Amino acid sequence: MKIIKQNPFRVLGLLGNSTERELQKQIGTIKAFARVGKFKSFNYDLEIIGNISRSIDDIQLAASSIEQAPKKLHYSLFWFIKNSSLDEVALNHLNQNTDKAIEIWNKTLKDEVTPKNYSAYLNLSTLYLALSTIGEELRKNELQQAINLKGLLINSESLKVLSKEVTGNGVLISSDDVNKLFVDEILNSLKPYLDKSKGITTNELISLFESYPPSIQKYLASKFTEVPVTNIENSIDKIISKRKSNPRDAEEYGEELYKSTKSDITLLKKLLGSQNVQYQMLVNKLANEILQCSIDFFNTLRDEGGEYDPGDDALKIAKYAKSIGSTGQTRSRIDESLEFIENWVDDKPEREKYSKIEHEIQVIIILLQKFEEDGQTFNSITELLHKTKPRLEYIKEIVGFDDEQYLNISSAVVQNALGMIIEVVNSAQERLSYDSTKLVALSNTISNAMAVLNLMGSIDMFYEVRERYVKNKQTISSINQQLNSISTTKTQSTNSTSSGNSSNPGCIIVIVIGVIIAIIIAIASDNDSSSSYQTNSSSSSFEPSDYSTTSSVQEQPESEFKGNQLNNGSSPYNALFGSGIYNKNYNNEVTFKNGYNTDAIVCLVDYYSGKTIRNEYIQASSTFQMTNIPNGTYYMKVFSGKDWNPNKILGNGKIKGGFDTNSSFYQSKSPSDLIKLNDDGNQYSSYEITLYQVDNGNMEQQNISENSFFN
Repeated sequence: MKIIKQNPFRVLGLLGNSTERELQKQIGTIKAFARVGKFKSFNYDLEIIGNISRSIDDIQLAASSIEQAPKKLHYSLFWFIKNSSLDEVALNHLNQNTDKAIEIWNKTLKDEVTPKNYSAYLNLSTLYLALSTIGEELRKNELQQAINLKGLLINSESLKVLSKEVTGNGVLISSDDVNKLFVDEILNSLKPYLDKSKGITTNELISLFESYPPSIQKYLASKFTEVPVTNIENSIDKIISKRKSNPRDAEEYGEELYKSTKSDITLLKKLLGSQNVQYQMLVNKLANEILQCSIDFFNTLRDEGGEYDPGDDALKIAKYAKSIGSTGQTRSRIDESLEFIENWVDDKPEREKYSKIEHEIQVIIILLQKFEEDGQTFNSITELLHKTKPRLEYIKEIVGFDDEQYLNISSAVVQNALGMIIEVVNSAQERLSYDSTKLVALSNTISNAMAVLNLMGSIDMFYEVRERYVKNKQTISSINQQLNSISTTKTQSTNSTSSGNSSNPGCIIVIVIGVIIAIIIAIASDNDSSSSYQTNSSSSSFEPSDYSTTSSVQEQPESEFKGNQLNNGSSPYNALFGSGIYNKNYNNEVTFKNGYNTDAIVCLVDYYSGKTIRNEYIQASSTFQMTNIPNGTYYMKVFSGKDWNPNKILGNGKIKGGFDTNSSFYQSKSPSDLIKLNDDGNQYSSYEITLYQVDNGNMEQQNISENSFFN
């Protein structure tokens, strides 16, 4: 340490509290030797510290350096004084046995610095400083002890005693100024060791002064903040550029940013404190960018749909962002993103399970599309059932018989097939109504329908679909029995006429026509009592089918809440789904246009976690916009109807409030209808969705049960 090795007092061969007379005499002696080219040594040269230079120039510089009292006090802090007999004994041991000197001064130290022992604090701390920098490797233990002892002296009342002893007149210098000069000198002396393999890190250096007053720690911090702040901001700018250019590798960039700034952010926290505004702003900026790396990486790889699952790696980076200690909106954004990614990771077994059946589902969808295009024939219905049944069995084996997605697709097959059967039967029935000769054709149609219905019976389906299936099968079976009865009657009548009454053919015609009329009446009656005979054409997108006919509609009693509505944007089911989730950091928005003549409660559901994040009431023929939606992939569930009854009990007694009239439940969950929202800070997602019963509606729906809606 140069300030000790070339300390002016050492150059002059004196102690720090030497008198002015001793000083001048010593200068004369040294100069005389120097003029004749000789080196004069003294008792306090302390060779253990290293060689000393005593040229004429060195002598003049040393003398001028301690002419002023403040300078004299400053340099004495880095040298030795003799204030007692124990100091003299210890000083005599310095050149031969430093351990003995340390032992002597240590015995003098007490709980506090006093006028009797202050010199021991000064001398011992100076010796430790000298020993700490001998050789290439910094001796941190001795350095820490030196700085602690020196701090105790500087920040004690004995500093005034030292000042008077050294300067002779007790010049008043504040401990704060002495502290700052001491800190500056230590920092300057340790530069060669800073952040070197055998030296000291910036963090360690800062820690050396933990026992010093807060004002001095703040002063020390100001010496180090500029460099780490610049490093962090440059690192952030660099990663932003790389992330935008190649989001597929954003996970690597996030980890790079976290690790490259970790030491700097730790240092700034130590220097500034976690409550410092500058520190908090920088931490939030850093955490935001690390999180954005996680989000971009996750979204890009997930949307590509390859075999690689980005969940675990994205979660790791998001946790890095959280560990930094951000605050406010940044912390909220990180927590929301972490929850989303954690749900994704937790759902990985489910996704892997469904990935095994993805191909089968796509094949069934194609078969349904082809089925719709093939036209109204029992061959096409039979072909659909034979080709889809083994695939449905495979799906059931993978996901289980009660899996909702399996039941969706299997119910769709049944509904499509059932709808086609109804159309074919109705068509045959209509032909019979104006042409009685079509009785045989109707009989064949009914027989074929029964065969296909029997084939459908083994397919799993939702309870509501099974109910429709059973009712329609019962109705068609009843018609089949009547037709068989007519056939038997006709045969018996023919035989009877041939054998006993061939002279009255007109009677036979009357009987046959009467039977036909009876059949038509029976069919009409069955239509009235059954749930369906007419249907909208179903498609592979699982649109909701209407199985009712004009004759089967039952008049509903008028609701006591007729015309009652909630305001647009009301959330009637917060008690079930929780309060709506908003994030002001995101500008994602979805505008819903309700073209129904009924009101609707629209639920926005996270596709991967199944969590409903919004439930909003939208009045008939009105528009409503959901805003500040977190990034993610969503689908829509809808409960529509009229006459809002706040007392109506639904969901097996768990839900209060619902529509009294024309109520129905459906969802839009097909892959083409998923709502993918992403706000990356530069662009955000904006969707406009027209509910189904409007010309050019842009989202297809499938009926679901009441329980499915409220789950």
